[in-house]
Amino acid sequence: MSQNRANKDTRGKISKQDLAVSIVLHISIPIGLLLLQFWSPTKHIEVIPSMQVATITEAQLQQMLKKAPEVKPEPEPEPEPEPEPKLEPKLEPKPKVKDDYDPFKPVISTSKKPKKDPRPTKAQVRQAIAQMSSMEYENYLSRMVGAVQREWKVAANVQHRALPVVLMELKPNGHILKAKILRSSGNPRLDDSLLRAIYAAAPFAVPRKQFNAFASNEITFHPEQR
Repeated sequence: MSQNRANKDTRGKISKQDLAVSIVLHISIPIGLLLLQFWSPTKHIEVIPSMQVATITEAQLQQMLKKAPEVKPEPEPEPEPEPEPKLEPKLEPKPKVKDDYDPFKPVISTSKKPKKDPRPTKAQVRQAIAQMSSMEYENYLSRMVGAVQREWKVAANVQHRALPVVLMELKPNGHILKAKILRSSGNPRLDDSLLRAIYAAAPFAVPRKQFNAFASNEITFHPEQR
């Protein structure tokens, strides 16, 4: 009985040596862990993002392509036009100076337009005469001849071989444009006196609308001695 109790007593009691070993172990383990953590190289763990793959149908793909905006190509720049070659002005030859050139001589202009013939055409004359009756036409002519005869003073002793015929061209206002002896009386003085009488009798009464009928007339005059 006494030995059993002694064994029990020895079992229940912890020796000082065991206690010291346990304390040392408890202290050394955390220190070793700290040292291992300090000296071990740090590793960076990369986090790979997760990718989600979704499947689409062919109809959805066509619809997405239709909605995508069309990218128009940029227009190509137009080529710059080539500069036109400059034409050198041609030097005109200097005009030759004549030996008898006079710098103070007045220059005669050659740009004058030809004068228009004031006399009406035959068609215009026929048209004007057709617009009047024969009585009206003869009346105007007789008044023209009577006006000249009143101004034409012929001496009693004046001789003549023929009746003078005069071309009378009138202006629209009845004044004389031209008076010319077509057939002479044979006496120059008598012819001159007739022309003076024609200018003295003007202006003559002529119709304005049918003026072309009297613009140019060949009239035979009868010298009346007084």
